[in-house]
Amino acid sequence: MQAAGDIEAHADVAFDLIPRTCIFWVLLAMLGGPGSGCHLVLPLQSPDFDGDASVDLPAPPDLADASSDVPPDLADASSDLPATPDLAKDTWKPDWNLTPHSMQLQQGTLPTPAYVAVTDTRLEMLYPTTSFGSEYLATDTGNDAKHTLIRFQLAPLPAGAWITEATLVLHKDSGTAWDHTIGAYLLKRSWSDSATWNGPTGGGSSWDVPGALGGQDCDSSPSATALLPNISNVELKLNLTSLVQYWLGGGPNNGVLLRSSQYSSNGYATYHSSEASGSTVTWRPKLMVTYLLP
Repeated sequence: MQAAGDIEAHADVAFDLIPRTCIFWVLLAMLGGPGSGCHLVLPLQSPDFDGDASVDLPAPPDLADASSDVPPDLADASSDLPATPDLAKDTWKPDWNLTPHSMQLQQGTLPTPAYVAVTDTRLEMLYPTTSFGSEYLATDTGNDAKHTLIRFQLAPLPAGAWITEATLVLHKDSGTAWDHTIGAYLLKRSWSDSATWNGPTGGGSSWDVPGALGGQDCDSSPSATALLPNISNVELKLNLTSLVQYWLGGGPNNGVLLRSSQYSSNGYATYHSSEASGSTVTWRPKLMVTYLLP
């Protein structure tokens, strides 16, 4: 038989080692006595669930201090990525061929001598019923205003081409003694090389406003402008990229009206027309086009 003193000694140890929530089971074992069949297994160490013996767990790693181990920020590496081509007002298509093609249109010479699809003439305010379709072209302001009409048929260009650049080139023959700006205005009405200051065909029809300046005749704002310098034998170049794309896409192609955007008595200039002959054939108006194909 186990002595009462031994039981008390074991009880003191048990109370020191086990949590308070297990006291009931300790008392039950003590009261069972010898032969009761109750056995008490005491843990070597038990945390106090009331918080008196909290377990020390390792702190989680400080992610801020480990930033050097984090993969590089992809946003910071964006400058290493190739730029997406930006063609003509965000119209880029990823399946287009990036190989550029070029073509020049010029009456009777380019792309072949068979190309005879340029129409041009000038309008003169002092001669409102006279046609100048077979003569030189001109721009002028003041009391003898002169405007140039010009149109290129685009049949030689491939259908479905995307225009990346189109430049109208006129060769200035002579002019007055000052630099001035020339504007290209989209024409809204059909016309012929018999057009006059008063009308688009030289017959009974009339412009909305004489000189093709009405709202039904042409745009009120230029599609392109260029500075014409005060020297002879120089090229006037106007960027018509958006207009050529518009025409090639099915928009009505009535060409453009060229005139000085500065009205004064000193804005006169003459240019070679599509009828230029002899040594000046290469000075005929020219449309230089660069394009992409699907």
